[in-house]
Amino acid sequence: KSESCCVRRLYIDFRKDLGWKWIHEPTGYFANYCIGPCTYIWNT
Repeated sequence: KSESCCVRRLYIDFRKDLGWKWIHEPTGYFANYCIGPCTYIWNT
């Protein structure tokens, strides 16, 4: 079974995930990542 590359969403919440209570805004960020074989020139 061949699966192509796709982007997975990963949200990092500064308070819940990292315990960083000193950052008020933004509350977090999306640190998306690729998974699967990439057929593009810039393979990851």
